Amino acid sequence: MTAQKFTGKQCVVIFDDVTLRVKTREEIEKSEKKFRKLFTNMIIGVTINRIIGLDMGKSPRAIMVDVNPAFEILAGKNSAELVDRPISDTVPFCDMNIEEDLILAILQKQNHETEFHCTKSDKHFRINAFPIDEDQFVLTLQDISDQKREYLARKHLASIVASSEDAIYSVSLDAKILSWNRGAQEFYGYSPEEVLGHDVYILTPGMDRDSQLELIRKVAGGDTIKNLELVQRSKSGNDLPVFLTKSPIYDSPGNVMAISNIAKDISGIKEREEELIRAREKAESSGKLKTAFLQNVSHEIRTPMNSILGFTEILKKRIGDGQDQKYMRAIQESGNQLIRIIDDILDISRIDSNELDIHKTSFNLHKLLDRIRERFEMVMSGQDKSNIKLILRVPDEPEGACIYTDYVRLQQVLDNLLDNAVKYTDDGSIDFGYLRRDNNYLFFVKDTGRGIRKSHRGIIFNRFYRIDDKNTRVLTGTGLGLSICKGLVRMLGGSIWNDSEIGKGTTFYFTIPIEESDMPVAGQPTDKEWDEKAPDLKGKTILVAEDDEYSLQMMKIMLAETGAELLLAKDGNEALEMIGSYHIDLALLDIRLPKLNGFEILERIELAKHGIIPIAQTAYAMPEETRKILEAGFKEHLKKPISSGDLYKTLNKYFSPA
Repeated sequence: MTAQKFTGKQCVVIFDDVTLRVKTREEIEKSEKKFRKLFTNMIIGVTINRIIGLDMGKSPRAIMVDVNPAFEILAGKNSAELVDRPISDTVPFCDMNIEEDLILAILQKQNHETEFHCTKSDKHFRINAFPIDEDQFVLTLQDISDQKREYLARKHLASIVASSEDAIYSVSLDAKILSWNRGAQEFYGYSPEEVLGHDVYILTPGMDRDSQLELIRKVAGGDTIKNLELVQRSKSGNDLPVFLTKSPIYDSPGNVMAISNIAKDISGIKEREEELIRAREKAESSGKLKTAFLQNVSHEIRTPMNSILGFTEILKKRIGDGQDQKYMRAIQESGNQLIRIIDDILDISRIDSNELDIHKTSFNLHKLLDRIRERFEMVMSGQDKSNIKLILRVPDEPEGACIYTDYVRLQQVLDNLLDNAVKYTDDGSIDFGYLRRDNNYLFFVKDTGRGIRKSHRGIIFNRFYRIDDKNTRVLTGTGLGLSICKGLVRMLGGSIWNDSEIGKGTTFYFTIPIEESDMPVAGQPTDKEWDEKAPDLKGKTILVAEDDEYSLQMMKIMLAETGAELLLAKDGNEALEMIGSYHIDLALLDIRLPKLNGFEILERIELAKHGIIPIAQTAYAMPEETRKILEAGFKEHLKKPISSGDLYKTLNKYFSPA
């Protein structure tokens, strides 16, 4: 296919089927409900926790990030009293020693189990904890008071063997079974006649005799072995998981004459542990499935938004000033807001499931901050807020402040904080920048806006939380921005907080550790700004491979302004045929083309050595996807929705004179 010329008046009609959008929203809500239902309805207390203070030179503490209702009941407090607080400070039955032992085990990548007694309530509890990340872990809390009381009762009544319902039997010092109560008969299936006088080894065939003899020698020496976890064997051959308590039986002179054995059936406990493991695996799988689902949703939304925003931009250039121009701007702003919402939901989901990667590089911090300042000056001008002064404050550092961290995520945090400052400031100024404090960069964003009530300063970082009262009315947004900032700053190794006064303004602070790196300073977008105007590409041939008809037509119109000859393909096979038939200078390839995808076409281009400049265009928006595309050999990655400015900047980069 080649470009077509049209004459006369033209009309573009856009139909927007919102069925998919509605279904998508319903599926997202359904997935989230299932995930929360699993966590909320677990019968044991469960908390998700984070270790803080590792990089602050202080003793680390474990704080709770989320708790389920069962834990609230066991702790005797609600979630507001527990979340974001150290475990030993808020849970009355958990002291500092327990917290320290727990943190030590988690930092060593080990599971941790401990039992303790609460004097106030006279209850016994068991804590199980396992790490899920470098500084995060899951903790389960069980009330084992009943099991403890049962165990103590058996211990005190061990002498009344005949009437006990428990499996109690005695063994001689040479490992012969001497007594066998009714509980043992029912539990193991052997009658007294079948076992009395026989070796005790028939009950534990999976345990070697030397180990069993060593246990007998310890008890014969006066030791008591409590809650030895074993798998014994019944007469019918079934495995019997037990806690076995071995105690010395003394004769009148005080010599050990035999050994008392109390076997406790722990099959129920094992089943509950297996249920917890399955629940944990299901929760982890659910989190990954949710993220994958949201990534697909993002792709499916970005594809139609590509043509919606693209054609809106084209129409804006063709119509004059007036009401129609305002309508076009409203469509653009609403579309961009939808994309930001999708990106926010994806980010918070990936933070939750620990799937958000941090990629640190060395770069010039001053150049990044200058670029952010220039962009927000344009944003404020477009929002009729030119009366607000935007001031960048940085220390005088001749070397340009080379920082080693994740460029994209640092920019994202600053963008979110500045966006909030612009949103809630009507007059005055917005200051932002950084200082060096100890071993950290201390960033700040200070405004003269409405301010935040003291009672709201901590909870504004909670997801979906939005201030909504007559003095600090929220304007727009999902309530995810600050929650994302908190998660990103934590992943970058820092902390975030705020200081505010109603009517005077708010200052947000966050830290990033100063890290040394031998890496050279990486290039970044501020190093070279390419023109956003259409380049003159007469004599050049550009291939556009895109299976979405509207996106294809949009690219055709945008590229027509360059004067280049256009080749249009709707699938990978068509694109490959054109590569073999025409001299092509640059190829814009959609990654998810039918028949042959963009990666497969790229391999053919490299093998054939056609010298074509390959540019990827895709609705996949994750940073790791961008890295995958560039590592495969694509020169650039154009993320949908694609604006004419982004397209022309890319073309100018490769075709403008040096």
